[in-house]
Amino acid sequence: MLNYLVKRLVGLIPVLFGVSFLVFLMVQLAPGDVTTLLLGPLASEEAKATLRQALGLDLPIVVQYIKWLNALLHGDFGTSIATSRGVLELVLPRIGNTLILGGASLVITVVVGFAVGLAAAANRGSLFDRLSVSTVLVIGNIPPFWLGLVLSLLFALQFRWFPISGMTSLNNGGGFSDVIWHLVLPAVTTAAAPAAVVTRMVRAAVLEVLRQDYIQVARARGVPEQTILLKHALRNALPPITTIVGLQLGYLLGGTLFSEVVFAWPGLGQLLYTSIVARDLPVIQAAVLAIALSFVLINLAADLTNQMLDPRSSHG
Repeated sequence: MLNYLVKRLVGLIPVLFGVSFLVFLMVQLAPGDVTTLLLGPLASEEAKATLRQALGLDLPIVVQYIKWLNALLHGDFGTSIATSRGVLELVLPRIGNTLILGGASLVITVVVGFAVGLAAAANRGSLFDRLSVSTVLVIGNIPPFWLGLVLSLLFALQFRWFPISGMTSLNNGGGFSDVIWHLVLPAVTTAAAPAAVVTRMVRAAVLEVLRQDYIQVARARGVPEQTILLKHALRNALPPITTIVGLQLGYLLGGTLFSEVVFAWPGLGQLLYTSIVARDLPVIQAAVLAIALSFVLINLAADLTNQMLDPRSSHG
């Protein structure tokens, strides 16, 4: 297990360098001119050239990347062009808020996905099975930003059950219950599509195990169906399910970005959106790099979990 972990960590080094270069390149080649945004459309070309030189934007892209990477390796993420504040000062608090939303969405994804998937597998061919399969097919293809707008319209504006935006209310003091109240709609929006995928995977994996001969032997011996489902079928179906859940964590992370914009949740996604609008290159680079790094680490954690559940998977 330790050797597998070391090999995976070593393999991540070129991946992270490649990700950092792609992030830097995509941000630099994005349309728009930061000097125009900062100085205004009426600024002279001389003033723009002077600002571009002061920001180091006149250098070749490779030189800019080397300087940025060198500063990054020394813990210097730069200064926001739009606010003149340190990038880490802006990004770090938003990461915590995104983790809160992502964690709540993960809980919903796993609980709903396993519960509905197991129930559908246990009642294969029933009305519940057919309805659940049809429902997850629809939900799994709904864009999160559209679902967020629909939920806002229904449950925030129409019924007024939940707040429409933000993380806390000004008149409630921002307590735990207030945060949970604001968290419901964005978490459900983020978790909907991944939960649908996990539901289908759990159902398919459990049904595959239930077809095995040793399951039929257990039934012939009078083992209760609930024990067969939870102790034998689910346990042996966990490795492929874990892989899918790990992949959905990356999708879930991307979904939080849309939910944060729709519900004005003060996380990394909303910061990234406002930074793109303001063409704030250092913040964009740091935010996208943090998202990419999170995706890589999530996949690594999923692989390690899968390796613990099924050691044979590392030899495939």
